[in-house]
Amino acid sequence: SPEEYLGRHTYDFIHPEDNEWARNELTKMSEGSSLYKRGIIRYRHKDGSYRMLEGRVTNLLNEPAVGAIVINAKDVTEQILAETAQKTSEENFRQLAENIPEVFWLSSPDWQQTIYVSPAYEKMLKRSRQRVYENIREWSDAMIEEDRERVMQAVQKFIAEAPEGYIFPEYRISLPDGAIRWISARAYPIKNESGVVIRVAGIAEDVTQKRLAEQEIRNALAQK
Repeated sequence: SPEEYLGRHTYDFIHPEDNEWARNELTKMSEGSSLYKRGIIRYRHKDGSYRMLEGRVTNLLNEPAVGAIVINAKDVTEQILAETAQKTSEENFRQLAENIPEVFWLSSPDWQQTIYVSPAYEKMLKRSRQRVYENIREWSDAMIEEDRERVMQAVQKFIAEAPEGYIFPEYRISLPDGAIRWISARAYPIKNESGVVIRVAGIAEDVTQKRLAEQEIRNALAQK
């Protein structure tokens, strides 16, 4: 919530190993040494984990109309995960993938085989990861019927077009105890040096609380 940031400096939320770099770069820019800077830092999520943020900093201190340093940040955690899966050792990959709250997964290009799914899958879906290794459709079987067709159509579109990044329509899953959760998912193709898709990397998160908050707002507006 915004309240937790009141009275706090943004440096308080940057990973200790990235803090010095961020401070140094902003100090240099405040002294007018650069007009534009780009970098990636680890920023603490509300659950205590760290997300990878790509920051773009523009120095407007010397502009006559605007005297400021403007910072734009984009969450690139999933892209970093995909690159790590392709380029680094299995141990380093697992250390990164298994310490985020979202579900990270890898599949074959045709989505017929699960190559990897992070432990967060079991927490989110309340189902064993082994089952999705044995049958990749285990995750789609968990969707409620009303949402399944449009999501599977989106999967086919992704397979056919292989876009650099794709956001799927949000969908609902049914947990074994009957509870319903809203899920948001994104996918990215991993290509070899020839540009051929060799794997698909994806990330999924539970957005139920966000959905509930949005519904509360709509209900409140409707009562006015």
